[in-house]
Amino acid sequence: MTPCSESPRGPDPWGTRFDRKERVREGLAQRFAGLPQLHYGNDDHLVVGDRGASEWTLTGTTTDGERIEVRGCDLWTFRDGLITRKDSFWKIRTG
Repeated sequence: MTPCSESPRGPDPWGTRFDRKERVREGLAQRFAGLPQLHYGNDDHLVVGDRGASEWTLTGTTTDGERIEVRGCDLWTFRDGLITRKDSFWKIRTG
């Protein structure tokens, strides 16, 4: 079983895919490096069988000092009590 995380940004229709445990860690490390003042809030979660969904609002400040607010959701797939896939979708607030 190979874990997979798909971020919303990237050159492919699925954004950027991080497969294998080490690549998933790298992808998450990039997120925190680019948004050192990152906060997830206003969240809600649901699990039904081997599928799950999380809704959240991400707020933070980039390393360039830009304040961001993003509303998003993650779709999860589980197998044998482990996460096998996470796919993220965002709405980025502008203006």
